[in-house]
Amino acid sequence: MHFLDTVRGAKVWSAEIPNLYRLQLSLLTDKQEVTEVVQKKIGFRTVEIKNAQLLVNGKPVYFKGVNRHETDPFTHQVMSKERMLQDIVEMKKLNINAVRTCHYPDDVYWYDLCDEYGMYIIDEANIESHGMGYNPDKTLGNNPQFEQAHLIRMKRMVLRDKNNPCIIMWSMGNEAGNGNNFYMGYHLIKGMDPSRPIHYERAEQDWNTDVVCPMYPGPDYLAKYGKSNPTRPLIMCEYAHAMGNSAGNFKEYWDVIESYPSLQGGFIWDWVDQGMYLEKNGKKVWGYGGDWGPAGTPSDNNFLCNGVVGPDRTWNPHAYEVRKVYQHIKFRLTDVINGKLEVKNGYFFRDLSGFNLVFTVFRNGKIIQQGTPVPLHAKAGESEIITLPYSLTGDDNEYYLQVMALAKQDPLLPANIPLAMEEFQLTKGKGYSYNSSSVSIKKVKDDATRLELKNKNFSIVFNKTNGQIESYIAGGKQLFAAGPQPDYWRPPNDNDYGASLQKKLVVWKEAGSAAKLAGIASTPQDVNGWITVTVIYTLLNGDAMHTIEYKVDGNGALLISNTFKAVKGSHPMLMRMGNHLQLPDTFTTIEWYGRGPWENYIDRRASSFVGLYSGAIKEQYYPYIRPQESGNKTDVRWAKLARKDGSGFIIAATESLLHINALPYSPEQLYSGTEKQQKHSGELVPDKNVHLNIDLSQMGVGGINSWGSWPLEQYRLPYRNYQYSYLIVPERK
Repeated sequence: MHFLDTVRGAKVWSAEIPNLYRLQLSLLTDKQEVTEVVQKKIGFRTVEIKNAQLLVNGKPVYFKGVNRHETDPFTHQVMSKERMLQDIVEMKKLNINAVRTCHYPDDVYWYDLCDEYGMYIIDEANIESHGMGYNPDKTLGNNPQFEQAHLIRMKRMVLRDKNNPCIIMWSMGNEAGNGNNFYMGYHLIKGMDPSRPIHYERAEQDWNTDVVCPMYPGPDYLAKYGKSNPTRPLIMCEYAHAMGNSAGNFKEYWDVIESYPSLQGGFIWDWVDQGMYLEKNGKKVWGYGGDWGPAGTPSDNNFLCNGVVGPDRTWNPHAYEVRKVYQHIKFRLTDVINGKLEVKNGYFFRDLSGFNLVFTVFRNGKIIQQGTPVPLHAKAGESEIITLPYSLTGDDNEYYLQVMALAKQDPLLPANIPLAMEEFQLTKGKGYSYNSSSVSIKKVKDDATRLELKNKNFSIVFNKTNGQIESYIAGGKQLFAAGPQPDYWRPPNDNDYGASLQKKLVVWKEAGSAAKLAGIASTPQDVNGWITVTVIYTLLNGDAMHTIEYKVDGNGALLISNTFKAVKGSHPMLMRMGNHLQLPDTFTTIEWYGRGPWENYIDRRASSFVGLYSGAIKEQYYPYIRPQESGNKTDVRWAKLARKDGSGFIIAATESLLHINALPYSPEQLYSGTEKQQKHSGELVPDKNVHLNIDLSQMGVGGINSWGSWPLEQYRLPYRNYQYSYLIVPERK
C-alpha cells in the first residue's frame, strides 16, 4: 500500500531526538466492520545528498558507527530481546549513533529499538560472494544466472523494513563484486524507495552507489579524498578493525574527518567479539575458531574476536577510546587564569539542556576541588562559555583540570552518566623530588664474577658475567632478582600478527637477553653519595650498543640511565625501548601517577587522563580472548610497586615521562609463537614472578586493519639512538 499525504507540524525523527508517531491502519468491510488492524510506530525525516554531503533533515550528520552481527556468547546467532536492548544501551553509553547490519537484515525487533531510542541504520541485503572473486568474469554480481538471487534478496529487505525511520540508507550487500546484477539492484531499490540513498562498497566509485564507502582506508587516504573536490560523501562502511588490543590512531581518524565537509564518519569493525562460551581444560573461556571440530578443521582463529565490547558486552579497553573520540560535545579552555571554558555542542538537532557540567581540579593527581553541577544550554551546533571558579596558587605542583558533561535524564541510561569529557594541564610540576643520601657504601665484594655494594640500608649484587642485578635487598626484603635487562620486544598483539611483525621484527625478541657484555666498571662513592656502575652491552653482532649506568646512593636508591646507540647497519623498527625486571610475587599492588585508569598506548590514550591510580597487579592484564600485549601505562611521572605490608619501591621519571607495565604473566606466556597458537587468556596461570617493564616508549598498537597495516609512522620506534633514565627509591613500611 502506498499513499501520499502532508502531515503539518510533525516533529522530525533523528537519532538524537527520535520522535515517533503511531500509524494505525484498519481494514473495514463494506459494512464498516473492522476485520484487521495493523499498527506501526513511524517517524518523519528526510535523507538526501547535496554538495557531497549526506543530509538528515537538512543537516550533514556524522555517522559514529559500528558494524553489528547478531551474535550471543551463549545462544550464538539467536538473539534475545534482552540482548538486543543491551546492545542499544551500551552503544548509547559509548556515543555510538549508527549501525550497519553486517551482512544481512536483522531481527525486526532491532529496528523497533533503533526507531524508539535513536540509531541511524544502514540496512544491508543478505548478499556476499567474496570467495568467488571480483573480476567481471568471476563475480556472481555480474553472472546472469544469479540476477534474480540478488534482486529477490534486495527486494525482500526493502519490502519488510521500509517503514522504519531509523534506516537512512540501503546497502545492496557486502563484498560481492560489482556488475549487472548490482546495476539492476540499484534501479530496483530506487524504484521501490527513492527516498533513501544506496550504499554499496564494491561499487567503489562506480555510479551505482550514492556514497563512497571504502573499507579500511587510513587517515591519509581520507585527507586525500577530502581535498579532491569530491561529488559524493565518503562514509567508511568498515574501519578501525578492533581485533584484540587495537583501535590505535582512532583520534587521528576523526581529526581528519572533522576537517573536510565530505567526510562523514564510518562504521567500526565491529561491535562485539564473536567468542562463544566454552569450558576448556577445566576453565571457563571465550572460545573461537579452532576450538571446535577435529584437528585440521578450517578456521580463521580468533579473527572474529574484533569487537569494541566483549562477547558478554563488557567494555574492552579500547571502548573507552571510542566513547571519548565519538563524544558529541567538545571543550576548549580559552582562559586558563580566569577559568573560561568553551563548550561546543556537536549535536545537530538537540540542545544541551539535558546535560550538566562538572569540573575537578587535581594537584599532583589528587583531587583538591570539585565544582557543583552547572546546567548547559547551548543550541545545536553552537557554543557557550562557562566560568569555572577554580584558583591557581602558583606553586611548583602540577595541576590538571578535568571537565565532564553528565546526561541528566535519558530513557535508557543511568542518571548523571558521563558522555563527554576532557582534561587540561593548568601548570607543569617540578617532578618527583629526591635528595641523595651520602651514607657510606662498602664494596664488600668485587671480583671477576660479583660486585656487591652494601650498608645498613641495602645490599645490591651485580652479576659481572651478564651485567644485571641478581639481588637487590632493602629493608631486609628482595626488591628484584633479575634485571634491568634491555628490552626491545613485546608479546605481539593481533595487529602485529596480521602484519607479520612477529617475524619481521624477530631480531629484537632475544636481542636484550642475548646482548653481549662488553664491560662493567664502578667508581668510588662521590661527594653526593653516589657510586656509579657502568655496564656496556653490544648486540646485533656489534651493530648496536646499549649502556646502562647505575648510580647507587647510601639509601639504596638507583638512578638508572639507558643509552642505546644504533652504531651501524640497517635494522627494522623496535617494538619497545626499555628495561625488563622480574620481581618476587610478593608484590601485589601498583600505584601510578600518569595516564589511566585503563591501559593506554602512545596511539590510544585520548581517553586516559592524567591522574593518581592504583590497583592489584593481577588485574593489570586485560583478558583479551587470545593472550597478547596488555596493561601498558603512558606518561607516568612515578609509580609504586608494593607488597601487602606497604613496603616496596618507587619508580620516578627523571627526564622523559615513562611507560610502565607490571603483569603477573611473563612475556613468553603472552606470546603465541611464530604462528598463532590456540591460547586463551582464561587459561593463563600467574607466573612465579611479577614482570615489570620500565620503558621510554612502546610502539603503537595499530588500528587501521589486522592483516597488514602497521602503526602510524609517528607511533613507531625506528632503529636509531635513544636515551632515557629513571629513579628507583626503596620504600619501607
